[in-house]
This record gives sequence, structure tokens and C-alpha cells, in this order.
Amino acid sequence: MKSKEPRIKLSENSFKAVTEFATDSIFIADENSTILYCNKKALELFGYQQEEIIGESLTILMPQRHRNAHLKGIKRFINSGQSTLIGKTFEISAIHKNQFEFPIELSLSAWTEKGKYYFAGIIRNTSEKHKIMKEMEILQTISASISKADNFNNALSLTIKFICQEAGWNCGEAWVLNRGKYIIEYAPVWYMSEEKFLPFFEVSKLATFKIGEGMTGSVFLNKTVWNPDITSHDSDFKRKEIAAQVGLKSALGVPIVTHEGEVFASLMFYFTESKEEDIIFTRVVTSLAIQLGTFLEKKQTEERLKQSRDFYLTILEDFPALIWRTNADGAPVYYNKTWLKFSGSCLEDELKKDWSASIPKEDYERLMTTFDNASKNKSAFEIELRVKRYDGQYRWILSLGRPFYDIDKNFKGYLGVSYDITDQKRNISKLNQSNLELQKTTEELMETEGMLHKLNMELEKKVEARTKDLNEKNDSLLKINTDLDNFIYTASHDLKAPIANIEGLTTMLDDVTSDPTFKKKEVISLIEMIKTSISKLKNTIMDLTEISKIQRMEKDDIAPQNLSEIIDDVQILLFDQIKKNNAEISLNLENCPTIEFSKKDLRSIVMNLLSNAIKYRSERTPEVSIKCYKQDNYAILSVSDNGIGIDLKHTKLFKMFKRFNTETEGTGIGLYIIKRIIDDAGGKIEVESEKGKGSTFSVYFKQQ
Repeated sequence: MKSKEPRIKLSENSFKAVTEFATDSIFIADENSTILYCNKKALELFGYQQEEIIGESLTILMPQRHRNAHLKGIKRFINSGQSTLIGKTFEISAIHKNQFEFPIELSLSAWTEKGKYYFAGIIRNTSEKHKIMKEMEILQTISASISKADNFNNALSLTIKFICQEAGWNCGEAWVLNRGKYIIEYAPVWYMSEEKFLPFFEVSKLATFKIGEGMTGSVFLNKTVWNPDITSHDSDFKRKEIAAQVGLKSALGVPIVTHEGEVFASLMFYFTESKEEDIIFTRVVTSLAIQLGTFLEKKQTEERLKQSRDFYLTILEDFPALIWRTNADGAPVYYNKTWLKFSGSCLEDELKKDWSASIPKEDYERLMTTFDNASKNKSAFEIELRVKRYDGQYRWILSLGRPFYDIDKNFKGYLGVSYDITDQKRNISKLNQSNLELQKTTEELMETEGMLHKLNMELEKKVEARTKDLNEKNDSLLKINTDLDNFIYTASHDLKAPIANIEGLTTMLDDVTSDPTFKKKEVISLIEMIKTSISKLKNTIMDLTEISKIQRMEKDDIAPQNLSEIIDDVQILLFDQIKKNNAEISLNLENCPTIEFSKKDLRSIVMNLLSNAIKYRSERTPEVSIKCYKQDNYAILSVSDNGIGIDLKHTKLFKMFKRFNTETEGTGIGLYIIKRIIDDAGGKIEVESEKGKGSTFSVYFKQQ
């Protein structure tokens, strides 16, 4: 005995070392079902202290319904030595100290010692396993349901209802992102277990949220949100008042996300009691939300494909080509109206047609071979063949076939287009004949090449002589033009002095005739006419002088100009004219780029445009708008008025001395001067006008 005792203690110590730290629960009982031993894991699993359970019957760990069967089974095993459970692992329900049931997995073993039976049980809590299995069952059930839904809202509705009913939640709803307005809006689907929750949904229908706003908006930041009490004072739930009124407490929000990570909708669930987060439930709902996201993307893609298909089928029906389509087996399933018109059949008859009767044998065999080879490789094909038309005439057809696939990349058949190329083939034949004739003609032309070369040499000599003559005449014209410029300049200069003398004499006559004692009214009238004529002559001479300056002027004052200052200077010069006509002038120069130009020329352009805008006024108060802005490679000065307007159909605007209104004084030189200045500078001028409404002149200054 002494030699065995240490070994027995060693065995007990080893047994305890193994069992006490085992991850499974272990019980040992005698043949009377009295508990002799249990490890720490067993105490934790069933909620007992060691002193509470050792010596008690194993039946305290079983629901009432299993206890009699257990005792009978132990007795039967002791009497017969046979059992259907010993040495096996099976599932059964156990009962906690607090009297709630939970599922376990039990493995039993038995042995005899000193003529008595002893039993050992290894127990594993399978609650988590059952939850996962339940989760999988829910996922499979809902997945099967939403896969049959015809649209996203129906899928949402089915999901919300199923989750609430399975998990015992009182309410469920959905929210979607309005991508156009970038706000979160209520989806037209919800579930409630009782009518008393209806006011909550009525308020929700009218609500909108920004992304990140409150609990509902936070879900759209792509995170699952659990709130144990949405009615608490510090809760960020925006509808807490109505939630409190109808008795809702806990809430769970789960995002619905595309495969690209974009949140486009969310699911929200509500419970009437405050409770902490259920990890398993959250995981189930999150998994469903992922499936919903995938489903929606698929549905949206299908909708787009359907819309595209309907759109293209509408186009293809009347498309001026023969359109056809086959199924995956190669049987035709569609012909467009153009094809049916070509064949003279209805669609039903055309789909049943035996094509060997409408295509010559050799062409039909080529078609079958080409189509079979393409079908094996799912490749495109192209073939020319003859097909009988409705009138019995065989026409040459070029047929092109391309494989097409559905959204899941499944081969669905061929889509093809065919063209009647009979006329083209005839034309090609004619073209070949023409090419032969052309080749013959080319050879004949080559024979005349020497003659043409000789004629060309003679022509070059004549052109050279003619060019010399033209150059001499051009030099002569330049000299004449220079003399004319000098004449204009000299004439305008020399006429100034006598006109000044005449003007002085008329002034003196005016003084005489203004005397009250002077009675010759006819003389006074004539003097007024003379003064008017002198004024017109002065203006004409001034304009001639301007033209002469433009023609003779060297552009040596080109520099960046301040348009605003120049406009101010011009307004000062035209002050009397502006005041007399009560003209209203508005400026918009904020976007004006730098204009590099001659200051004198720019002032002349502004002066003429602004003066004309006021001068050619209508009965309305003159309104003139001056704008400057950049467009392409131009700085554009735009002057608009509400004056009498111009009939552009019958008017040569920029001709010298051209006038458009005889009721207003003028010489017809201003626009000619502007045109000449801007042309010389590489720019352009454009005009828009309507009689009775006004005109807009746009001057384009070329930018460097």
C-alpha cells in the first residue's frame, strides 16, 4: 500500500491539474446520480458554488421533462451494461441555477471501480453555436425573400418586417440618401408591431437629416450605431420627444453600403425597453444590410440595363439596317422592322423560316460553317452572302454578328446587323471597269505630259511678264495713294484759314442782324444757313484730317492703357452732349484685361462709339452700357444703347461718308475711322442691332 499511495496522489493531482483548467465543463457522478466532482468551468456555466452542488443529484442540472428519463436510463445501464448514449456526444437542454434553459453538447463515459459504476460528463455550452445557426437561418430566409423582390423598397420592407418579427423588435424603418440634394430622406417602408407607434412614423415621414446629424445621420458615416435609450436627456436622437410619447427606448442603426463603400441607405430598429447591445443581433442585421447593398446595386444595374435595352430596341426597330438577334443556342429570337420589310414577313413567320430555302446552297453552307465556328469560340463573325428578298430577287447581304452577355457574364447569343450591299457590289464592278478606263486615260495623259510641260514653260514666261507689269502698276498706285493722302492733308489744312475767315465774317453779320433795329429777316435766315453749312464743312474737314492722320500715323505710342481713365476723359469732353440728352451711362470694367494700344486711337474709338450712342437716340432717355471683358485671345470693349437702331440687312456700316439717319447731323466718318484703326491693329469690330430697339458695337483688341 505504501508503495502505491504516492502514485495515487500523483494521479489525483494530475487529474485536477487537467480538469480545473479545462475549457469544457466536467462532472463526475456515482451510480445514484450523485455529483462527486465538478471543475471551475462547470460551476461558472451553471451558476453554482461548489458547496451548493457537490452531493446533489445530477437532475438539478436538467429541465424537469428530462429527469425521469435520465434516472431510468442509469438504472437500465447498471442492470444491463448497455446504453445508447455512453461513449457518444449528443445535444440536450440544461438548466441554470437561475432556472433558464440553454443548449449543451454532452459527452458521457462510464467505468466501474470496486463493483460500482461511475459516470463522467464533458459539457460544452452551445448557446453561441445556436445563435450563429439562427443567424444563418435568418440570413438564408431573408436572402431568399429579397432575391425575389422586384424592387429595392420591397426588399427593404421584407427585411425590416422579418427582422422585427424574428428578434422581437417593435418597429423598423429605412432612410435613403438623396444624391441630388445630398440629404437623408425617409423611405416609404416601415414596420410596427402595434398601431400605437403610428405617430412616430408620421413625424419621421416629414423629417430630413444631414450626413452626421443625430443618430440617423451618424449611420450614414458608415458605422453601426446602438443607442440603449434614445429618449435620455443627452441622447442625440432628433425625434426623442415623439419616441418617448409612443414608448420607444432602444434603437439600432445599420448602414447599407455599396461594394465601393458608399452609404446610400440605412435600417433603423426600435424597442420599447432600454437594453444593451446584442452583438449577435447586430451582426445579423449588418450582414443583411451588406446583402441589401449588393441586391440594390444588382437591381439598379438591371434597371439600367432594362432601360438601355428598351431604349436601344426602340432605336433598332426603325434603324435603316437589318437587325437580328439569336439566343444562346443560335436560334433567331428577334428581327427589326427593316428586316421584316426586306423579307415581306411578320415576325412570327420569320422566326420559323427555313433559311436554306432563302439562301443559295453554297452561301448557306458557308453561313453555317462560319456561324458554328464563331459560336464555339463565342467570337464575332462577318460574312457576305445572297438572301432572297420579298420580291424573289437575290440580294447581296453583308452580315456582322457580335456575341452579347447578361449582367452575370453569361453568354446570351448573338446580336447582328446586316446591310444590303448589292448596289455597292455593282458600283465596285463599275469602279473596277472605270479604273481600267482610267488607267488607259492615264497612259494617254502621260503621252501629253511633254506637251503640257512645254506649255507650262511658256505660261511661266507670260506670268513672269504679267507679274512685272502688275508690280509696276502697283508702284504707280502706291505713289498715287501717297499723293492723294498728301492732297487730303494739305486741302484740309489749307481750307481751315478761309473757313475761319468766313466764320468770323458771319459772326460779325450775326452781331449786326441781332440789333433790334435790323429788319431783314430773310438776311438773318440766310446767315443761319451759311453758319450751318460752315459747321458741316468744318466737321468734314476735321474728319478728313482724322483720316489723313490715321493713314500717315506711326504707331509709336503702343502701351498698356487704363480704359477707365480714357472713358472718364471722353465723358468730360462729351459733357454738354450727355447733359443735354439726359443720357445714363453705366460701366462694367471689373473683368477688363490690360489693353496694349495707342492711347490716341483708343480715345478716338471710345469717343466715336459713345458719341454715336447718344447722338442716334430714340424718344426714350438714352441708356448706354459700356463693358470690357476677355474672350479667347481678345479684350472686348462693348458699347450698347437703346437708340433708334440700324437695319443691318441693307447697310454697309463701315463705308466712308455712309450715314444711316438723315435727321441727325453727322459726316459718316466715325465708324470708318474705328474700323480702320482696329483693322490696322489686327483686331475686329462686330455689331448687333435692331431698328427701334438699339445697337451693340463690340470692338475686339487682339491680346499679345
